[in-house]
Amino acid sequence: MGHGEFVYEGLGVEAVNNCAFNTFVSDSSDAFYSDISFHCMDIFGCVGLRSKKFCIFNKEYSKEDYADLRAKIIDHMKKTGEWGQFFPVSVSPFHYNETAANYRYPLEKERAFENGYKWKDPDPKEYATQTYEIPDDVKEI
Repeated sequence: MGHGEFVYEGLGVEAVNNCAFNTFVSDSSDAFYSDISFHCMDIFGCVGLRSKKFCIFNKEYSKEDYADLRAKIIDHMKKTGEWGQFFPVSVSPFHYNETAANYRYPLEKERAFENGYKWKDPDPKEYATQTYEIPDDVKEI
């Protein structure tokens, strides 16, 4: 694992500097709300980038345009209460009862819904009766 500093709310991040609210970002600096990006600088809301600079939602900007648009987005996020929060559970592709969290912090289905989590009911299993008679000897096949 690489050295990181000034990291806040990161999951699977390494060798990063001044980064927050990221998942699986490495060898990057000044990355915010990004995912699966490597060797980047000054990215915001990006996914799957390599060796990019001044990107917002995977679109590259000039340094000045990046700074202006990033400031506008952060202002909006502050007004809506989103700034400073990690990715919301509403964007998770997983159902709460299928995650490791459910083992450590078990929730009932109703409580999970109250907290905004998805829930997956078990698939119904309909077993048919056996219609084939298995022979007792391989010679009978």
